[in-house]
Amino acid sequence: MNEAPLTIDESVNTMLRQSTETHRSISEITTPKAYVKQKMGMDYVELSYMKSVADEFFPGWSWQVVNTEFAGTEAFIVHGRLMWIDNGIRRTGDMTAAHRIQRNDKGYVDIGNDIKAANTDCMKKAFNTYMNIADDVYRNQVRYL
Repeated sequence: MNEAPLTIDESVNTMLRQSTETHRSISEITTPKAYVKQKMGMDYVELSYMKSVADEFFPGWSWQVVNTEFAGTEAFIVHGRLMWIDNGIRRTGDMTAAHRIQRNDKGYVDIGNDIKAANTDCMKKAFNTYMNIADDVYRNQVRYL
């Protein structure tokens, strides 16, 4: 039986439906408790877990720091870009995050760690926002009918 080839529109619609299904299934994953931590009463997920989920569902993803800046002496800001292939569709998503610069009475505590933490926060926010990783922890799950 000969089937008519998919038109470009049908092919794109198929990829988009597959992408929706992928994101829905990722969103419904329960994050293992071993990777859920708390800081100042707020839950967060370790970056290593988020990277492993991205590797499984979106192999070949990459992260680029687009821009960084100090917000005076109080915080360090990172603008990052997540790039990935999503069911055949090339995608990019930008994110920003800031991390407070830790100081004590002698000056800066560890500014290198503060810079690293801003980048980590930015990457984790992008993984959650664009790939739906750890939606259960960050309370972004939507229950579909």
